[in-house]
Amino acid sequence: MKKSVIAVVIASLLLIGGGYKVDAAAQRNISVKKSAVQVKKAATPAKKNTEKKAKKQIAPGKLKKALKPTTMTVVKTISANASNLPVPQAYHITNPTSATFSIGETLRGQPFTATGTTNEVSGTITLDRLTPSKTTLDPIRVNAKTFKTDSSGRDFMIKKFILKAEDAGNEFIVFNPKTITGLPASFENGKTISVELSGDLTIAGITRSAIFSGTATVNTDSIQGSAQTKIIRADYGIVVPSVPFVASVDEEATLIISLTAK
Repeated sequence: MKKSVIAVVIASLLLIGGGYKVDAAAQRNISVKKSAVQVKKAATPAKKNTEKKAKKQIAPGKLKKALKPTTMTVVKTISANASNLPVPQAYHITNPTSATFSIGETLRGQPFTATGTTNEVSGTITLDRLTPSKTTLDPIRVNAKTFKTDSSGRDFMIKKFILKAEDAGNEFIVFNPKTITGLPASFENGKTISVELSGDLTIAGITRSAIFSGTATVNTDSIQGSAQTKIIRADYGIVVPSVPFVASVDEEATLIISLTAK
């Protein structure tokens, strides 16, 4: 009897002890799971906040809205600056402008300088104030039929026989500039500069290289200039008919162009 009671007591104690151990292990598992849940809960809001911030930063609408004012400001600034830049400006040759030739001769036994002038001169200067070296000069055309001297008889001889201006293609003396040297780094209104123009000169249908040297003054609304060159009659096939009162005519002549362009 005593042994049975003892056995029951021992068995009960074992059951109770085993149950205690199981409960302790379960308790530990519960604690671990609870801690994991707490960590997960703590981490979730931070992750969500990070995602919200990222979305907020890359939201297309908000990004476009944020950049738009800056873009517009840059475009407006560039446009304003561009509108203030000087652009190449065309100046057309107008009056007072003249083309004048002079040549020495012996008239009635005395030295004499024959001079002829015309106001019928045309051409265009394209002035580039931003980059002066890009300034250009279109061909200058002088109406050879309209030269006037001190004698109507001389005028007729020049037009008909010397310059042959009444022949097809010979009506104009044409200077076609190819290069302009002496242009400054920047134009100053009212300041006179020395220039040299190299190009092709056509007289009486014959073209030769020529260099005009002179000066130019640039103003706000106009350009004044004067340049001259020397020509040899034989180079252009210019022959002066013999007349009793002219003993000789020089081989070299001077051609001067004085212009105003607006």
